[in-house]
Amino acid sequence: MVVIGAGFREAGAEGAAREQSLIDAAASMPVLGPNCNGFINVISGARPSGAPRMPLARGRLGFITHSGATIGPMGIAGVERGVGFSFLISTGNEAVVDMSECIDFLAQDADTQTICLLVETIR
Repeated sequence: MVVIGAGFREAGAEGAAREQSLIDAAASMPVLGPNCNGFINVISGARPSGAPRMPLARGRLGFITHSGATIGPMGIAGVERGVGFSFLISTGNEAVVDMSECIDFLAQDADTQTICLLVETIR
């Protein structure tokens, strides 16, 4: 599941309680976010993301960021520079799925050769 919406832990005590409810409800289900911009699988075309649509080229670069606002600019920079992507992933608050799990996923992905990270914090 992808939770793009904000108003969770980053919004104070009430939002932190809301995020804990999300974690509890998720149980063993993987949840990306909240407060993220989802992901784009450029190879398959899957796009549970609020990022603007752009003509992304298929490639072997996987990009992971904590920031929800960075998938769009990174995609645009790739288009402008002729860089192709396998995935663009925003992890946001990392309530359930964190960046290390996304790195592990891309490290095992046959379509990804290089992983680029934009790290805001190391937990």
